[in-house]
Amino acid sequence: GGGASATLGGDVTTAGDLAAAIVVRSVGGGGGASGTTVSAADGAVVTVNVAVGGSGGKGGSAGATSATSTGALATFGALSHGLVAHSVGGGGGAAGTTVASSGASSVSITNGIGGKGGVAGDGGTVQTTTGGSIQTGGDGAVGLSAMSIGGGGGDAGTTVSANAVSGGSITVGVGGSGGASGAGGAVTVNNTADIATKGASSEGILAHSVARGG
Repeated sequence: GGGASATLGGDVTTAGDLAAAIVVRSVGGGGGASGTTVSAADGAVVTVNVAVGGSGGKGGSAGATSATSTGALATFGALSHGLVAHSVGGGGGAAGTTVASSGASSVSITNGIGGKGGVAGDGGTVQTTTGGSIQTGGDGAVGLSAMSIGGGGGDAGTTVSANAVSGGSITVGVGGSGGASGAGGAVTVNNTADIATKGASSEGILAHSVARGG
């Protein structure tokens, strides 16, 4: 995702649920999932059968996010935050499924290797500057939420290896590896605003930088 920024000097009031006063987000796209790989052979004197799963695509990194507000922000509904500034990296794509099988053979060697999950995108930097005032009245309504979140790594590929009746048989299945997770970026909050929240589970300021699991 590209950079996202907003500068507001006026007042904003919302009354409904899920109605934040200001939302600024940059979100990276998710990596594409790999396809399924199938390798199969019928009966033969000697059968060597190998299938290798494809890798998942890389998730897109999010851009820098900045938000500046000097007015009065007021929300009254549930989950209606005052100001939200988030940068979220895209998740890595899932690896493909691998299926390798052999029919009846004198000697059969079947090997399936799972694909690798895609690498996730990173969260970008987040900066907020707030003056004036922020007020929320509903439950779960945070005054100011600033977060940079790395994407989760892609899932490893699934492997299936099978042999029918054979004089001699060697079957190997190797699972794929998960993709690396994305890193969270720097989060900076510059606040001189008066912040008041009234609902349950409604933090005044919530600032997080999070790297998700691979």
